Amino acid sequence: MPQTNDPPTWPGIGRLFSLGGMSECGKSHAGRYFDAHGVRRIKIGRVLAEVGRDLGLDTTAPEFTERLYAQHGDTTLLAFLERVVDEMRREGVERASLESMYRCQLATWLKGQLGERMVNIFIEAPLELPIEREWRKRPGSERESIAAEVRAKDQSKRQRGVPNLRAIADLVIDNSGSAEEYERELDRILRDFRSLSN
Repeated sequence: MPQTNDPPTWPGIGRLFSLGGMSECGKSHAGRYFDAHGVRRIKIGRVLAEVGRDLGLDTTAPEFTERLYAQHGDTTLLAFLERVVDEMRREGVERASLESMYRCQLATWLKGQLGERMVNIFIEAPLELPIEREWRKRPGSERESIAAEVRAKDQSKRQRGVPNLRAIADLVIDNSGSAEEYERELDRILRDFRSLSN
């Protein structure tokens, strides 16, 4: 048979949800909630570290992911999706969430590969709410110290272009209300975006 250069169709993937947003906006909450409802929770940082180790890179070095993309861009993107597909097949699932999405490059590439099977989600929450939530999780901590930590993490995310993910998102979720309201929105997403496995 003649050889073709057609891109892979990635059979077995029914839906991928990327979870992006600023610090303490609710990405982990969404990942855990989806996982409890049959959507495999996959941490993007872990998969990228596995890709980096395969390439012989020091994954503990500062700015590791920046060097990974700069030196091995196309290889990184392809290897990332291959690993996600392999993990989903091993677990016997057709839907998974990718937490935490910080790069437009990865989000747009995945959308190009998977089309409507890729759902990029951007989660929003006013800055004071993440500070308040983090403070409540750490009783005895100084609120101002926690606020400084959250602001510092947000500054790092801005430098990496995280706010730009909003413009390319398929869905923007408001997480400024209660946990119950947030989970009702997550339930709606699970209902509206079922598997599209080919």
